[in-house]
Amino acid sequence: MDEPRRTSKTVCVVCRTRKQKCDRRLPSCNFCTQSGLECRWVTAKQPGLRAGYVSELEKRLTALEKEVRQLKAGRPAPSAEDDINPASSKESSRPQSSEQSPVRSPPPTTPRPFDPMAPSTLRELCHFWFQAYHPWFPVLHEPSIMDALQTTLPRPDSALTIVFKAIAAVTIVHSFASRALSLDERQKVSTSLRNEVVMQAMGNLSLPCLQSILILTIVDCGAGKMSTLLGLRDIVVNKAANFNSLSSLPPRMLPLPSTLVSQEENVRAYWMTEILDSSSTLGVAWNLNLPQPIEHALLPCNNAIWSFSEAAMGVWPPDDLEFSSSFSLYISLVNNELWYVHNLLQQAYDMRSAEDRPKAQLDCQAVDDRLLEWKENAGSIVFAPNALFGQSAGSFDPNLLMARCMFNTAVILMYQRLTIPPHGLDHIFEPWYPAIQRCLDSCNDITAAVRSVDDHDLETTNPQIGFCIFVAARFLLVHAKHFNLEVPRSLDLLVYAIKTSGQRWPVSHRQEKVIRTALSEYKLPLSISSLPTQFFNLQYSALDIDDALHVWAEKLQPWVHLLHARPGSAGMENLGASPTAASTPQTSAAAAARRGEIGGLIGDDFVIEGLTPSAVLLDT
Repeated sequence: MDEPRRTSKTVCVVCRTRKQKCDRRLPSCNFCTQSGLECRWVTAKQPGLRAGYVSELEKRLTALEKEVRQLKAGRPAPSAEDDINPASSKESSRPQSSEQSPVRSPPPTTPRPFDPMAPSTLRELCHFWFQAYHPWFPVLHEPSIMDALQTTLPRPDSALTIVFKAIAAVTIVHSFASRALSLDERQKVSTSLRNEVVMQAMGNLSLPCLQSILILTIVDCGAGKMSTLLGLRDIVVNKAANFNSLSSLPPRMLPLPSTLVSQEENVRAYWMTEILDSSSTLGVAWNLNLPQPIEHALLPCNNAIWSFSEAAMGVWPPDDLEFSSSFSLYISLVNNELWYVHNLLQQAYDMRSAEDRPKAQLDCQAVDDRLLEWKENAGSIVFAPNALFGQSAGSFDPNLLMARCMFNTAVILMYQRLTIPPHGLDHIFEPWYPAIQRCLDSCNDITAAVRSVDDHDLETTNPQIGFCIFVAARFLLVHAKHFNLEVPRSLDLLVYAIKTSGQRWPVSHRQEKVIRTALSEYKLPLSISSLPTQFFNLQYSALDIDDALHVWAEKLQPWVHLLHARPGSAGMENLGASPTAASTPQTSAAAAARRGEIGGLIGDDFVIEGLTPSAVLLDT
């Protein structure tokens, strides 16, 4: 009998690069053998200790030894007579044993309640913030924050205390520092800290208060709570007016920044507010307060400079590039170019009128020409090959991914109202095929972007990435259903991508349920579909139907178990995400998504060809 072939613990380099399923056989996998390629393997790296972990253990050991010495000092030492004649001491103690009270054991020590503001816990939460959130939310200066934690303990009256509470509210749900708590306990602590920060920040006008509320928007955005997110948006917009650095005049209510770090933090807080205001309302027609784009505005500095200490920032020469960082490039797209998309969607076009419809088409083409001009000039960095991994190989840049996906999402939301005529007017207007092709190209580009990103990077990126994927997946579904076409092969990868994002962000998990249900009901007529009818009407944007989908998802509890029928499903229990998760082999669902198999992706409970509606779906 032939000996069984050995298997490797890691995927070969060729299969990892080409996004192929690797059988991990040694010395050469099946794919490389059939393709005639050289099969190379990378030795799995053992995760090392994080910075400062050994010193922290030494401090804890020193404190523990001190407590042990104190406990020993509190007990009576044995006398010399007892040491000399132990037998006599035993005899003398026997008649007195009946008169003495029995020895009581010390009461069991209760575990101390979890304190997110404890020095060791706070350091770990801040370290996790700068590792997982700071790359796409760079409003804080990492050297200053970490130095403040290392040198002195945060005092309750410190200006940074409110920032630390906001960081804890965001990171405590997914950080390993709170591993002793259950999911419900983590969410309760996060909600308590969030409410405390909001109440404290509303009554103060300072940079830390603005930064703390900006950080809290991640919680509401990731949870899909649009009403509370828009409420926080209104607060930060009003506060950010005093931090507008576009003018050389000082703010009227605040003093001028005294250091380079505070000046740069003002700039970044202002632009992050503008990004939140624009991106959170993309596709709706009621946000009429967006400021017009201003040319030659003061943008954030280079990412490399922002990672230096304040002393090093003072001697670093200013960057002469038009867009000194990927964050600045994302600002130029969302706040400048997408303003014209917002302005177009706010126009009152009557899509049933034979006069307004051609005018809307011309206006869409004019805005699209401007977007294409930005793509050819400044945006060429975003759409270049391997652009998502920055200047150094293997360094993923989430801001470039968001810029690319947000660009294509704006194109889809701008054109989708004009692609298919409104219901009942099919005999009057024909579909606008150039707009349909433009939207399909944008959907394919979003698919190509998420295909080139690892699962771990996609999971820890801005929660608005799920919104972009949902817009593309919805258009592909509605377009194929309207023209009675087959399900696009690119849709399965979008479903897998939004599922990966949903492992961290509940809003993406909800959007995944919507797309999976639309896939399972693909052959059903709209009259008996369990989804809201607005989902299949492209006259409504994704944000217009958000409340309806939220209500629908809450009523779909009996169907949730179908999402996790497969053993490899990750679901929403990925609370301790770590960088080592990126090196795990792909699940069967991931392999099905890469191969383009819809049936393997949505599970055996759904059949696409001879579809029989589930009783659970019809009852819902």
